[in-house]
Amino acid sequence: MAHEIILEICHWSRHKYLYRRADLISIAQKALVYCNRPKRSVIISMMICDDNDITRLNQIWRKKNGPTDVLAFPAAPVPGPGPELLGDIAISFETVMRRQQDDRVAARREIRLLFCHGMLHLLGMDHETDADRAAMQKAQAHILGIPEEDAWIADDVH
Repeated sequence: MAHEIILEICHWSRHKYLYRRADLISIAQKALVYCNRPKRSVIISMMICDDNDITRLNQIWRKKNGPTDVLAFPAAPVPGPGPELLGDIAISFETVMRRQQDDRVAARREIRLLFCHGMLHLLGMDHETDADRAAMQKAQAHILGIPEEDAWIADDVH
């Protein structure tokens, strides 16, 4: 039995058609398996936005000025039956498109990587130390089926 994934997407970006819901659900499924999560229904909320929105979130929650590519907000555990709320992922499509110089194919790849990155944060992974970063990069490569050297954003703005 696979995890049932409820993915709620709020799309506020002016950039459209850069992801497939089925791809994101598949990534979420693989991340849950990779992190050995019990098979349970989960809810993930995703906000697709542009730089103004993510800059505001970055200032409020991380006390950093300027846009970033992805932010993840794990939910506090709630005991009891029903789906588990994992948390929220925000991705700035404007940042992605700028970094990828409006190359939509490259932007789609990066969005899958950023969603995977956000999922791993929701599942408790982080990259505060070199060892944690290496583990997260390895996880992203495994989940996405890409080489490890391609499984990290070079300028690491998140």
